[in-house]
Amino acid sequence: MKKTIILTLLSLFISGAVSADTLETTTQSNSTPASDGEYSKTLDKIVIAGGNPFGLRFSISGAICGFMLADDSSCLVRPIKNSGEAISLLQSGAVNFALVQSDWLAHARDGTSRFSDIGKSDNLLSITTFSSEEVLVVVSKDSTIVTIKDLKNSNVDIGKSGTYRHVVSNVILDSVGLEDDDVNVSNRTQDESMEALCKGKIDATVLVVSNPNTILDTMTGQCNVKILSLSKKQIQFMSKNLKGFYPSQVPAETYWEQDEAIETVGLYTILVANKDSDKDIIEKMKSIVLKNKDVLSVMHPTLHKFSDEISK
Repeated sequence: MKKTIILTLLSLFISGAVSADTLETTTQSNSTPASDGEYSKTLDKIVIAGGNPFGLRFSISGAICGFMLADDSSCLVRPIKNSGEAISLLQSGAVNFALVQSDWLAHARDGTSRFSDIGKSDNLLSITTFSSEEVLVVVSKDSTIVTIKDLKNSNVDIGKSGTYRHVVSNVILDSVGLEDDDVNVSNRTQDESMEALCKGKIDATVLVVSNPNTILDTMTGQCNVKILSLSKKQIQFMSKNLKGFYPSQVPAETYWEQDEAIETVGLYTILVANKDSDKDIIEKMKSIVLKNKDVLSVMHPTLHKFSDEISK
């Protein structure tokens, strides 16, 4: 019976993914988590700050709570605006756990961006990594583009200002000494840029997507495009200049005619707790996730990167 319940819960919870056309804001939230009675009173239960409803992080949090409920443990998911707010709630003690993006976790640990007033934090414990969003440079096969340097004088969509795509596109160009003036840039949304590449209106686009991505899978099957790998030097440059981005890989045969793994960088989704939290609760969370990771990984194709490799 419990197995039926948990599978039903998972089917309801797992859905969607975060769009690379929305850069998580650095603006401080107006919420006051420390005085939020409804949630602070539930800390005898497990409360996870889980992201925007219908987003991937909220879905993962819901699935974890489904596992907890099946194990006769109380668990709630608190919807929040972004990873920065989730970490602030965790630091205030309003939640036990937060599912956050790796760049915001890096900001919190280093005391930068919205955490500059608080300063560095050594109290954030990474428990496990669930998924990633990779930076992918997709180009037309009809072009002469073989490496990132070949983007010079090409028509490249770098995304709208204020998006992850725009930020990482500029760092990619910087990694090979190119500037906006060296390429013919456009500023479409991610979906618009993929359509433009398919129609031959541009030569290349930079994407930030969870993989496999349905639209990209269709593109590689029906459009004349290919995905470039980044060199080791470019990966090192981007990891150094993009806080919270780490080396990542898209396995071979993820997409049509992709015979080799794509080497790149990406953002990770990480489950975090405070190091001084109740040890029993932390161990229970680790046990529940480990016990059910195979079930979770098959519920959504992007949930395949369970690891503690970047838990620092």
